[in-house]
Amino acid sequence: MDDQDAPPVTSRLGRFAAEAPLASLPAAVTGPAQLVMTDTIACMLGGWASDVAGPTSAYLAATAGSAESAIVGSARRTDRATAALVNGTLGHALDYDDVVRTMPGHPSVAVLAALAAEASRAPASVDQVLRAYIVGVEVAVAVGRGMGVRHSKRWHSTSTCAGFGATAALSRLRGLDARTATYAIGIVASLTSGLKHSFGTMTKPLHAGWAAHQAMLAVDLAQAGFTSSTSIMEASDGFVAVLGDKDSSLAAMLERLGDPWVFAAPGVALKLYPCCGAAHRGIDAALEVRAKLAAGDNITRIRCFTPVGSLHVMPYTRPKDGLQGKFSLDYCIAAALLDGDITFGSFTDDAVLRPEIAGLYERMEIIEDPDCWPADHPPNSPDSPPYEGFLRLEVESAGGERYEHSVEQSPGSPLRPVSPDDVERKFTDCAIYAGATAEAARRSLARLSDPAGDFADALVPVQLPA
Repeated sequence: MDDQDAPPVTSRLGRFAAEAPLASLPAAVTGPAQLVMTDTIACMLGGWASDVAGPTSAYLAATAGSAESAIVGSARRTDRATAALVNGTLGHALDYDDVVRTMPGHPSVAVLAALAAEASRAPASVDQVLRAYIVGVEVAVAVGRGMGVRHSKRWHSTSTCAGFGATAALSRLRGLDARTATYAIGIVASLTSGLKHSFGTMTKPLHAGWAAHQAMLAVDLAQAGFTSSTSIMEASDGFVAVLGDKDSSLAAMLERLGDPWVFAAPGVALKLYPCCGAAHRGIDAALEVRAKLAAGDNITRIRCFTPVGSLHVMPYTRPKDGLQGKFSLDYCIAAALLDGDITFGSFTDDAVLRPEIAGLYERMEIIEDPDCWPADHPPNSPDSPPYEGFLRLEVESAGGERYEHSVEQSPGSPLRPVSPDDVERKFTDCAIYAGATAEAARRSLARLSDPAGDFADALVPVQLPA
């Protein structure tokens, strides 16, 4: 495509960030957004109990700058870019945060990490943060949708695409004009990174923190007078041309921008288990089968049929630690069958390395099966969205019984949504897991439900010891 023929994506994203009408957003948008925002803050709190917390805290102590911004879940303060980095890294540490399948990736953690750092520096109401957050998620998902499925198989779209969303959200919260917001979009495009080989290590959640950090840097620079290309997305040597492929679509970045809003359709999936979302159908099937097993009935064979291509984000067949366990379908199914639940404790190193788990591996077979896809979407075709199709689990017991269960939609997906009560329980569980009290969690939840309340003050009750 000649540069002159390309749609003006960069400037359209900048103008949308600055000028998208937000005053009359319907409850079908603001209601789900409020729920997902609360869920994301829960994940940031829970991250303080993760393996990532120690190194992140040490980094913070060694590099802390000015005390302008608070960190979610902490009484410590630092400069706004570092606060965004820490918020995002901890928010993705448990792999418990939301998923948008059409991105595909985790938009909220980077967007809200940056907004939380900004809102604790320059006071903003819960409602102001919520509306900027809605804009940010919209832009992140639009960029991911345009980059396409193949991009997400080569790059971590939470890093490459969510940074645009965080930039748009910050631009809106600061009240930047369209041209300055466009410059910020252009700057962040040149700061993008995120290699998928990092999955199962601490660097995977760092991707989310880095996306928030680079967004803060981009907006700061643009507001200070830095310029950038105003056609960086659509240029022949720009973002899409370099990081995309033949199936990437500039038009797809604009065709659904705010119409409908992502929170209304296709919706945002929330997680009930703290691990890779691609494993959740396997967990759900395993829990259903386990409930049918007779007491004391030994499992002799496990066969899991999953859509072709679905294992690319779950590369660990025999994980060696808790982080790898989060990205192992084999482990997640084995743990669900053995324990009857998947919790924070499922992903300790000791839990992953149990002999009982290893014993189940010997009886397990994971098969990528073309028959798990609908007939009108061939396996691995560019127009096959992630998570499409279904997973089927077959389990045989020593007693001669055979159990089978199929799952198309994971629990927490838009077609199997969680309730506000589910999110409140998750918020409280994450806060307690990190060391806060249930009462502190309840006070924070109450403040987050007040649109006129100060956003930063809403998080004060769940501050953990420095």
